[in-house]
Amino acid sequence: MQQVNAPGVRWEWISEAWNLFTKQWSVWVLMILVMSLVMLAMYLVIYLPLFGILMATTTSFPQDGEIPTAPVFPVGILLLFPVIFLAIACVGAWLMGGVYNTAFKQVRGERIGVGDLFSGGKYFTRILGAALLIGIAAGIGSILVIPGLIIAGLTFLTVPMIVEGGKGTIDAIKGSIEITKRDWLMFTLFAIAVSFIASAGVYACGIGLLATLPLAFLTPTLAYRDLVGIP
Repeated sequence: MQQVNAPGVRWEWISEAWNLFTKQWSVWVLMILVMSLVMLAMYLVIYLPLFGILMATTTSFPQDGEIPTAPVFPVGILLLFPVIFLAIACVGAWLMGGVYNTAFKQVRGERIGVGDLFSGGKYFTRILGAALLIGIAAGIGSILVIPGLIIAGLTFLTVPMIVEGGKGTIDAIKGSIEITKRDWLMFTLFAIAVSFIASAGVYACGIGLLATLPLAFLTPTLAYRDLVGIP
């Protein structure tokens, strides 16, 4: 793969991402808010009724003299949970594609709007596949802590590879690793720093996420711009 610049981390990406956010802060705040509300609605509409049914069908109180027994969960309801999880993951991948598409549009100097959030339809299957594979690998690696963090650093450019590079799931993961492996330690530290900064808004009653979470998308976009190139 041909890099525009020598592979390596530039910490200035974080400050540049913040500058991009401040220039279009109203769009980004509304976009993150809408995305959060959509995901929250998915959980409330799907999970709460299921939990209600599950509790209603398994809760029993022992009569006088009876020995309390463990509840027996209906197998049919339990089997629905993986399907529901997959549906929520699909929506999340679809929205993530839209947010990254917005980030690339802004970096290219194009006009962005909240409606761009829903422009990730053509990416979501590849993003979903990448998220599942990386999640499984990171989950296994997290048993030893450090390997899980290294995986996050190596796959830092995976979604930009899909959205801007047009790559498939496996090729996007390989492309990210190909670039980051030469400076894997710094990319690992950088991924941890970006994740921490992006999630720092949760300490401001969660509202701060509207300002910090966009950095999780803008920073990898800028890294892709400098390390791979944007037409």
